[in-house]
Amino acid sequence: MAGAIYVTGTAAITGSFSKILVVSNVALGLDIAAAKFDDIQFGIGDLANDDGINNHLSPCTLYNDVANLHVTGSTPIEGPIAGFKLVNGQVLAYYS
Repeated sequence: MAGAIYVTGTAAITGSFSKILVVSNVALGLDIAAAKFDDIQFGIGDLANDDGINNHLSPCTLYNDVANLHVTGSTPIEGPIAGFKLVNGQVLAYYS
């Protein structure tokens, strides 16, 4: 799947993403991009298909889970990313 999704809510997002880009909210008068993540799961595949086995035959393999991450600026967070959850802010998540 190509393209990206725009995420502003706090629901958990799953998919196979190549990167996440934090974006500013010009409509609210914010000149700087900032977001806080509850967590980001780095891995291959879609977190919704995680079978908990985490081997090369699994539909989703997780490598690392980062919790409570605050990001400022428009620096991309490079994947592979299997899922994430925002606390606040807005991002573009690019599909792998």
